[in-house]
Amino acid sequence: MKIAIDYDGTIYETEKNFRVQAELYDIEKIHGQGMKDKYALWAEDRYDWTEEQNKNFLLTFPKITEDSNLMPGAKEVITRFKKLGVKLILLSARGGNRPETKDEDASAMIKTAMDKLKKDGIVLDKYIFGTEGKVDECQEEKIDFMIDDSPEVCKETSEAGIKTIFLRDSGVYGIEPNDYLYEVNNWGEIYRIILDYLNKENKN
Repeated sequence: MKIAIDYDGTIYETEKNFRVQAELYDIEKIHGQGMKDKYALWAEDRYDWTEEQNKNFLLTFPKITEDSNLMPGAKEVITRFKKLGVKLILLSARGGNRPETKDEDASAMIKTAMDKLKKDGIVLDKYIFGTEGKVDECQEEKIDFMIDDSPEVCKETSEAGIKTIFLRDSGVYGIEPNDYLYEVNNWGEIYRIILDYLNKENKN
């Protein structure tokens, strides 16, 4: 079995930390004037920052990564998957071709992520960074399950017929259910889904 796992908001609580730091940045650096839509999930939709302000905020991303905790249970469940012989692939948009991100900044984002994984003793079988849409990579790698926290990504992969586990943050909107989508709130639920699937496969 092959499982693809997102990094930010899935293995680490980066997205929650990112949202906190975006609020602080807007209040302290933009003097609270940047709020555009307080209900929007992503910073680019939530704040009406200039290109320069957005670039300056993204420079803090390596520090945000360093300060972010593991998602509860992520390391324990990943370790259990490894013992079961599951192949694990990191599939992350981090370091992608965003217009406001310079090559050296993208490289720093990736390096910080890899350093964090190493520090926490999390070893996966393959690492793929810089991907926005993940359907093509999942199909190319013959992924059995995609685990992600992005509703957009989970909608795309599940609608493409890829079994997808949506690790939903309480502040994130849901997705219309379909036959390939599993919505969960924690890594314990992820483990149950994968274990049930493996047990059924072994019986067949």
